[in-house]
Amino acid sequence: MRGAGPANTFEVKFTDASVDNVHWRQVTRWEAPDDWTLVTIRRRHIVKAWGPNPDPVYRGSERIEFVIAAGEGGVGFIEVDQLTLLELPPEPSSPPRPTPPPPPKPACSPPDRRWTATPRPRGAARRSGPRA
Repeated sequence: MRGAGPANTFEVKFTDASVDNVHWRQVTRWEAPDDWTLVTIRRRHIVKAWGPNPDPVYRGSERIEFVIAAGEGGVGFIEVDQLTLLELPPEPSSPPRPTPPPPPKPACSPPDRRWTATPRPRGAARRSGPRA
């Protein structure tokens, strides 16, 4: 896709066979790219716009419409080339089984056995105050 014009609202509308139910991908303040750019619209980005069908989930369409709606400028154009629609695999009939989380890591590592404490001689005073 490529195009020209000031920031506008870009809409891709997906309609069913009755043309009464519309789902869309709407992007406000959209600026068309000057050079050819791959634009991908994922199913999760398509939401119900209007229509009598109470089902809000996008399940496919019969028609696609590209719209540049008046935003700041109200003028502009887009060119679309090599439009490709990909059929997705069917959703599984049951959700995937959860995987257990990894075991928790210990809060602290075991002491290093190479180091030994040096005992303080009896009667030796403890240091107090800030260390230099």
